[in-house]
Amino acid sequence: MTRFLTLTINLHLAMIPVLLLLAWLDPRELAGANVWWKPVKFFVSVTLYLMTVRYLLQWTTGRARSWIGYGIAVTMTGENAAVSGQAWRGVPSHFNEASPFDGLVFALMGVLILINTLLLAWLFVWHCRNRVPTGPGQRWGIRWGIFATLFASAIGGVMIAYQGHTIGAPDGGTGLPFLNWSSRAGDLRIAHFVGMHGLQLLPLLGWAVDWSGSPRGWLLVAVAALAYLLVTGLLMLQALGGKPLVA
Repeated sequence: MTRFLTLTINLHLAMIPVLLLLAWLDPRELAGANVWWKPVKFFVSVTLYLMTVRYLLQWTTGRARSWIGYGIAVTMTGENAAVSGQAWRGVPSHFNEASPFDGLVFALMGVLILINTLLLAWLFVWHCRNRVPTGPGQRWGIRWGIFATLFASAIGGVMIAYQGHTIGAPDGGTGLPFLNWSSRAGDLRIAHFVGMHGLQLLPLLGWAVDWSGSPRGWLLVAVAALAYLLVTGLLMLQALGGKPLVA
């Protein structure tokens, strides 16, 4: 499983410069940005996600290790293949039901993300039920980090309910450079982004707290994690109110 996950990570890393080259060669735009920027962002984010999952799986054994590792690698590869394929066609990958094929691609992506979320929830339960051989700060940082990512996945469900990520305006249009987050309306992608990367930030915080030798590291991590989740929730509420992060 580890070898397969590593191969998947290396494939994603190899694709990033290819996509950057395509962005340079292909001037087409979609929703106010180059058609290849979205695949670039997805491949970077998913590569970091897969590397983190590989790290978190080092303590798991048996069926959980195999199913979670293989499942997340396959679902994320399928997700990025769909995003890149739609970029090649010059059409949106998300919330696109303009044709039966587009609707099928979007539905398939939804199934892949649902499977990935269930596998991540399985990993969360495993880490809650088992004491991995780390310091208490990192142990709790891992648990809180996975929970933050599951919360971000729920925000993705809110996007599906709204059939878009921009609240108060159509998707696309004026946005922040590269990130393309809306600068004229609410954008749920901001809260989604922050929540997703709790998977890396909170375990790192836990490791730093353990390294510092704090006797109550788990408590410091819990307070920081609750603050992190609060910020994520406030960003979601701001987006639902139709207000941009930066006007």
